[in-house]
Amino acid sequence: MVTLILEKEKDNSRTLRRMLFAAHQEESQVLTAYSESKVTSIEEKIDLVICDIAFLREPDAPWKEILRKKNPLMQLVVSGPALSGQDIRRAMQCGATDYLPRPYQQDVLRSVLDRCGQEQVVRRNVQQFIQSGKYWRQNQIYVHELFWKKLCLNRFPANPDEIEEAAFRVDIALDKDAYFKIMVLTMKNQSEMWNSMGEGACQAALQKLTRMTLFEDPDFARVIVIYSRIVVVLEQQEFESAESRCRRLVQRCGQELGAELICYIGTPVFCEGIAEAYSQLLAYSKDDVLKQNGVVYVDKRKRGENKIVLPAAWGDLLYSNQPLALVTSVRSFLTPLAQSGQLTEQNFRIFQQDLLQLFFSYMERKALRAHELYDNDEIYKLYKVAILSIDGMCLWVRKCVEYITKGMCDENASENKKVISGIKKFIHLNLSEAISLPEIAEAVHLSPDYATKIFKKETGITIKEYLIQERMEQAKKMLLAQNATVSEIALEVGYSNLSYFIRAFRSYFHITPKQFQKQKD
Repeated sequence: MVTLILEKEKDNSRTLRRMLFAAHQEESQVLTAYSESKVTSIEEKIDLVICDIAFLREPDAPWKEILRKKNPLMQLVVSGPALSGQDIRRAMQCGATDYLPRPYQQDVLRSVLDRCGQEQVVRRNVQQFIQSGKYWRQNQIYVHELFWKKLCLNRFPANPDEIEEAAFRVDIALDKDAYFKIMVLTMKNQSEMWNSMGEGACQAALQKLTRMTLFEDPDFARVIVIYSRIVVVLEQQEFESAESRCRRLVQRCGQELGAELICYIGTPVFCEGIAEAYSQLLAYSKDDVLKQNGVVYVDKRKRGENKIVLPAAWGDLLYSNQPLALVTSVRSFLTPLAQSGQLTEQNFRIFQQDLLQLFFSYMERKALRAHELYDNDEIYKLYKVAILSIDGMCLWVRKCVEYITKGMCDENASENKKVISGIKKFIHLNLSEAISLPEIAEAVHLSPDYATKIFKKETGITIKEYLIQERMEQAKKMLLAQNATVSEIALEVGYSNLSYFIRAFRSYFHITPKQFQKQKD
């Protein structure tokens, strides 16, 4: 404790100094000052000031403010003979907390010091509380996110009272008797998104867009990131509007991020069932190899675990004059199994290994080395992600068949050309409509993922990029013709929102439509 004595009389200062050392012994540091200039030059942190009332009778001086600014927790004790009413008012205005009468007495001084010590503890606690309050306000969302993350990952005892108490401790109003629903969000094109944006940036963008779309709040704490997925905890009053908001989210993710989002929504559970509900949704999302719908409701039915037996006729297809027919057969075989819930991540892996053995058997008969499939970088990359979807599995099968049968797959190139031609024709005929990737893919009887892969392989750009390209080029032609307004042109090329059209045009040509028209003139 550092004490500053402000006394006009040096004798009084010495007396008080001796008494302070006697009261505190070696625990205290005592400083003295006899003038204002001496006070303002002090650099030490002051805990207690014992000030002669004569200092306070002088007109306002800067030393008071300087001392208080340097030592916000400092206490002030006024000393001197009997105080007048005016002296008391001055002392209160300066923030004095106690009075030490003169002549000084040791027992009175000890009482004053004890009260000051207690007050010091109170002031420090208040200061700490204020600082912690600032910290809490700055980090509240992260603390709340951590609570919901721990609850989903089963880090709390499965006791509703304890969960409710844990929520209360972090200022979350959780009702243990209320229902909750868990939503797990995943992306069909996750690898593509992570490669283009980076994993962290992609998750942050999706988390923010989810918060704004579902709850219109950029700091909504019940939208959290767990490993590679976004997880949402819904309260009971949010159940009814969840589906419509999710469909809006799927649409916005496609338009603004290029992400093909799927929302898996669980059944109502109490707070102690949240961890199990999350685990079930996670397993379902991994087993959902169809990945057809943007919003999927998941119940608790037991999914199949039976081993999938490959049809015997598949081996013969490899030796036929159309080995790529195996790809169509694989899709036709797997789709009804997935729709009936018979495909899981585990038996899908076994299915892939059985197919691999089928390929190895063919390669052995053709005197091909089995490890060639692993040596091919493209095939190996497809092998690792094949179990994520039926489209992925079919693409891996196609590449394997093309590789091991070599020249027998020449018809594949002409088939791809037909697909590309069909996609371009559909886009040209519907350029003014708000067409989606699933609609384009359906026109050529393929899944969106597979149609995109074929299109990019043959053209070097995605279907979405081609659609934007065609719309922008058409808009450019119409602007050159000068026979329509910018709003009319936007509608003609499939943009119902004028602002979105202008942003797209500027992004493509690096100039706005109006600027383009003026530049042309």
